[in-house]
Amino acid sequence: MDEKTETRLTELKQRIARGDYRIDAGAIADAMLRRFREHDVYRALGAEAQTECSYPDSDTSESVKATPAGPATTWPIQVQWAPAPIVWAA
Repeated sequence: MDEKTETRLTELKQRIARGDYRIDAGAIADAMLRRFREHDVYRALGAEAQTECSYPDSDTSESVKATPAGPATTWPIQVQWAPAPIVWAA
């Protein structure tokens, strides 16, 4: 991270801690729309969307999960009626 970014980040953290940071919903919406438009332009230029996982191949060994496969089952809850306790007033 460069010095300018670190300074901005520190300032932002201080403003949040003081409680004087206000979110500008209009600026956020504009940024979102700009990114959506950039994505549409990118696709219009013939670029393909990502179709594969960007993570490297992982080990394909057997799972070490100890519980059996399939859904778990539980016994129904049994509820029994009990009369309310008697409270003696003094």
